[in-house]
Amino acid sequence: MMGRRSPFKLLLVWGAVILAAALMACNLPIIIIIQTATPVATITPSPTPTLLYTPNAAFSKESLNSKDQLSKWKMIIRDDFTSNLNRWVVGAEETSEALFIRQVVDAQYLWEIRGKRPVFSRSLFSSDPVGDFALSVDVKRAGGSLKGFYGLIFRVQDNGNLYYFGISDLENYSFTALIDGKWNLISKSAQKTSAVKTGEINHIGVIGEGSLYRLFINGVEVGKFTDRRLVKGHVGLAADLSQAGEDIFLEFDNFELRTPAQVK
Repeated sequence: MMGRRSPFKLLLVWGAVILAAALMACNLPIIIIIQTATPVATITPSPTPTLLYTPNAAFSKESLNSKDQLSKWKMIIRDDFTSNLNRWVVGAEETSEALFIRQVVDAQYLWEIRGKRPVFSRSLFSSDPVGDFALSVDVKRAGGSLKGFYGLIFRVQDNGNLYYFGISDLENYSFTALIDGKWNLISKSAQKTSAVKTGEINHIGVIGEGSLYRLFINGVEVGKFTDRRLVKGHVGLAADLSQAGEDIFLEFDNFELRTPAQVK
């Protein structure tokens, strides 16, 4: 509905009419100025760019471009921990080994381990066992012991049989196997590497094909090992403290598992 004109606007209109009539009576020209509204530029928001998915920064460009075509492998899980739909271990638990506090909060999987004696802690991703795989995660040591190791476990068959690829903020990594409850160093000893970024987020990954394991830290392939003892199993996260009384605080994010695409 149109509103009524204000008295002031009516006065202006009638004033213009009277002025025009007076000019006509005096034979003076009437100049009509027509003012048009200046077009207002329409700002079209720039389209939000479509972000093409790229595999985790753990892996090197060479590994992605090699014949295995890792980027084309089937995605099994990519968990950014905005929720705990994948049923990771959460909550507080105290044992004779340590106090464990794990929680999914602020899009991270947070671990707090307050050790009483040497301890190895793990959390499995709920999935079917896999054979060949590409596994990666982003992780930062937010506090605690520099000596503590943390990383990925894979081909987990039970509590006594698994592989473990861990790094420490002392710029070390190790690749070990737990076989029938006994630890075996596959990498011979903790290996020194400048690929680890102390106090920062580290992108770590493993590609397992048959008995061959390729280990990556921040895009650098730091090791390649062969071990035939475990051929299939579950995957997950782990941390260990080698000395009594140590603590460690970890922030995990962007856990990713891929397997080779099925050949039709």
